[in-house]
Amino acid sequence: MCSRFFREKNRDKLFFSGLFWVCRMVSCGLVLCLGVFFLSGCGSRKTLSDISMEEVLEANKTENLLKYYSSFCDRSVINGSWDYDLYVDREIYYYNEGELKCITGEDFQFVYQDGEYSSYLLADGAEYDSWYDNLHLDESVLDETIVEALDDGKTITIETEIAAGEWEEYFNSLEIDYLPEDYVSNIYEVDSENYALQKSVTALVHPDGTSEEIASMTISYDEERPEEAKELLERARPSTDIRTITVVLDPNTENEKVCVQMVKKGELFGVILPEGYELYQDEACTIPADGEIDTNAHVLVYAKAKE
Repeated sequence: MCSRFFREKNRDKLFFSGLFWVCRMVSCGLVLCLGVFFLSGCGSRKTLSDISMEEVLEANKTENLLKYYSSFCDRSVINGSWDYDLYVDREIYYYNEGELKCITGEDFQFVYQDGEYSSYLLADGAEYDSWYDNLHLDESVLDETIVEALDDGKTITIETEIAAGEWEEYFNSLEIDYLPEDYVSNIYEVDSENYALQKSVTALVHPDGTSEEIASMTISYDEERPEEAKELLERARPSTDIRTITVVLDPNTENEKVCVQMVKKGELFGVILPEGYELYQDEACTIPADGEIDTNAHVLVYAKAKE
């Protein structure tokens, strides 16, 4: 199951309060990535495939996908009511949920929500790798049992099953009722050559044979960067009324690292620190920072790991 983004969806929406989202989770992380059934033949010969979900998971790590493609774009619908798009290339990750838009790079995140902009410095890549590696699938797919995998020479269509009870937390989050005898059916379409996910669908199947679709996703590759992503990225890099935010990690040690971000004067701003670090006002790291950074002036703060 591709659930990273869903799991992270309600985690302060994104980085609001200085933690990570879903945008995760997707995880996303939490991401439910699933699209259309493709089991009926269309004239091409199909053969059984011995593909494993371990291979599919590895192939769909972001780093591996970007070895084959310059970019990819996911269009998802979850439970018929929540839909979002995400776009990834070798420079940025862009998430669009209508009134919530987010663009993330290696050391920054810029958010538009409900008419307001806010900027975040990801100090030393904080909270970036934890979700970025698995945008399509997460390790929960390893719990699914492959029922059938058919290869037509271009696409491998994989059908998996898992007991509905294994997804209890997920179903509760979506307010979906299920029976103990229900199971979840996942259909994944992956490229026959590199196993890149193309389409997928998740359905809840009942004992009487009826089913209901839970989520779907369609993925395309080598797409141009969306205009909205370009506009948000340009807005994240102001050319006037600039203020400089500097964060010094582990000051006066051999591990000292300086992180700098330019922001627009007066804009909401936050610092996302590596796990276990705290922010301080002084170089000796004795006076804790209050968490709010006034971007009407240039800012210099420090951070070190908790003792």
